[in-house]
Amino acid sequence: MVSAAARAVFHSTVPDVSVLQTRFRRSWGGYMGSVTEDSNGPDGDRRARDAAARPEPDESPKERVDRELIELLNGLRVILPGVQVLLAFLLTVPFSSGFKDATSTDRLTYFASVLLTVGATGALTMPAAYHRIRFRQGDKEQMLRLSNTFAIVGLALLTVAMATVVFLITNVLYGVGAAIAVSLVVLVVLGVSWFAVPVFRRVGDTD
Repeated sequence: MVSAAARAVFHSTVPDVSVLQTRFRRSWGGYMGSVTEDSNGPDGDRRARDAAARPEPDESPKERVDRELIELLNGLRVILPGVQVLLAFLLTVPFSSGFKDATSTDRLTYFASVLLTVGATGALTMPAAYHRIRFRQGDKEQMLRLSNTFAIVGLALLTVAMATVVFLITNVLYGVGAAIAVSLVVLVVLGVSWFAVPVFRRVGDTD
């Protein structure tokens, strides 16, 4: 049996469903209204993006920082498993039986890929360490900005690391010529999809 005191605590801590529904209708209605109004005319697309970038209705600065930090962390959760798998693969290579027959170029490429992957891992996991050290010190806004910068640096290091790993594998299988060509293709594909496209959109928004 649930006591009356427990029920009172539950109702005092869980928000009313009607209140949440009202906030959702206001937020969604305000956003859709701004998009509908701004979608007409040559500058409608830009105004719609500006409206989406503004704080949510009834959203305080603290709530906005919390929301943006959650969005950042969700993005890092998508990236980090792949980085961890890549690092785990690289760490097992020196203990394989054929590594002793690797050329000096292969060894140098391998070591560079390990360092790049470790650097990417450190940059992408920086928000977790920063949050633990600065816990409850009112530094979340600065943490968000630094974490965003470190995430970009981590992606850049990961781009070069993946291209380096592809060069190493292709060199062992097909030779230096094919390794250079394939690694350049990988570098261009990742650079365009991860950096050039969003930068192009950002420059277009400022025009």
